[in-house]
Amino acid sequence: MSMVTATVISQIRNQISDTVATYRYTDLALYPIMNAAQTQIAADHPEALCSDTAVVTAISAPIGAAQAPVLNDAFFMALVHYTCHLIFTDDSEDVGNARLSEMHLKLYERSML
Repeated sequence: MSMVTATVISQIRNQISDTVATYRYTDLALYPIMNAAQTQIAADHPEALCSDTAVVTAISAPIGAAQAPVLNDAFFMALVHYTCHLIFTDDSEDVGNARLSEMHLKLYERSML
């Protein structure tokens, strides 16, 4: 089974409590944040671009409705947590969101062990 964008977005929505339509973050708003997270993960861990069937040397296409993440499936939760970290960082003037941002950063780091 390979990681698909819709599954990642669904998990992100669960983590940020954005599960009731009309969403605070549309899919279109989440794509660039997921792209930034995917790029950071690949920079931190180049092995994330390797899978059983292919080795990708770079991220060539942004995540979108028709584009799945390029990362190996083992990095699914890393992508979820780093994306959540970025979302909460953007709204970190709220103390609660700053804490959530840090929590997701720690969960990302833990998922990379």
